[in-house]
Amino acid sequence: ERMKSDDFDWWKRRFFKMSDYFDAYRIDHILGFFRIWEISTQHVQSLLGHFSPALPLSEEEIIHQWRFPLKKEEMLKPFIHKDMLLSIFDEFSDEVQENYIEVIAANRYQLKQFCNTQQKINQLFENSVDRKSTSIRDGLFALCAEVLFVPDPYTENAYHPRISAQSTHAYCQLSSEEKEAFNNMYNDFFYNRHNQFWYEHAMQKLPH
Repeated sequence: ERMKSDDFDWWKRRFFKMSDYFDAYRIDHILGFFRIWEISTQHVQSLLGHFSPALPLSEEEIIHQWRFPLKKEEMLKPFIHKDMLLSIFDEFSDEVQENYIEVIAANRYQLKQFCNTQQKINQLFENSVDRKSTSIRDGLFALCAEVLFVPDPYTENAYHPRISAQSTHAYCQLSSEEKEAFNNMYNDFFYNRHNQFWYEHAMQKLPH
């Protein structure tokens, strides 16, 4: 938006200067003109990112159009079950259970407030490079990513399906009908929904 405000003057001057040295240009990452992958400052890993610009799903679409039961408390917050802990943290699972997570239901946990985002976790282990610290840090990162949806930062009650959500424990605990509904929604979101929208955004830049 900032570059568009002065008719992409910076880009144009850059290309004119490059023409002193080159006769042809290769635009290596053409998709960057259509959309980028944006990550919130509270996250570290790209799994919790989303396309920008994008058309996030409204609650009404998720529930009524795609017939997927959006359970906010379960699907927007990390799904952490006792059975996951040993496979993720191995010999450090007891320590994690005692110090970093708290019980919210039978065999269900949530991250404690001091470590409930990837950025908080990253800062917590910033100066620790031993095997135990990195194992716990990476495991806590993984727990943060145990969600099926990422909230849109610009529109209230609008959501992006988490990229590769089918690899999460949160997805595995869905019923077969819920998985089918989620997959239909996911495939449409990533492969159909944005085609015309991104084309229009690209054509605001590429002709220049």
